[in-house]
Amino acid sequence: MDQWAWVLPDSVFLHLLNSVGAVLLFVRGLIAASQLRLRRRLEREAPEKLVVRMWLFPVGTLLALAAMAGIFLLMPREPDTRDQLLATGALTVVLAVIGVVRQRRAAAVRN
Repeated sequence: MDQWAWVLPDSVFLHLLNSVGAVLLFVRGLIAASQLRLRRRLEREAPEKLVVRMWLFPVGTLLALAAMAGIFLLMPREPDTRDQLLATGALTVVLAVIGVVRQRRAAAVRN
């Protein structure tokens, strides 16, 4: 890694920064979407289990999701972030397909 950073310092750093940034935005988006869905269910079914209160729920979570969506919409405008967004999107699709296939195989084994 150090040899590449020495040869191509700007491109390696941008590649790592952009790839990690897109993945983190995607993961945080999934966490926020899960919070919206699961917290409402928990408030309905077992409100006593809610020990930590989320500030500005659900408005804060919706604002965070909107901000992340805005960043994802802006990423294709820059050549450096466009490639990373496409790579992250392709990897996400591949992992989702693998997950669905594994779940279906597990369900078939159980039945």
